[in-house]
Amino acid sequence: MRNLRRVGPQEARAEVWFALWRLLWRPDAVYDAAYAAVPHVLAIAQGREFGEREKTLSHAWDIASDALRP
Repeated sequence: MRNLRRVGPQEARAEVWFALWRLLWRPDAVYDAAYAAVPHVLAIAQGREFGEREKTLSHAWDIASDALRP
């Protein structure tokens, strides 16, 4: 995740974000590391453009809402 801050063009970051989210969350499973990663990815997204922030918030919400499921 540290390297995500340094990835240059938005297209390259999109690939890195996709790979990261696939490691942390899937529609049928949330992995334990996802809960710990959320604050870090939100911090990284703060300095990014709106679209990147919106996607990050959406994924963070998916992770959080899965924690609320019985």
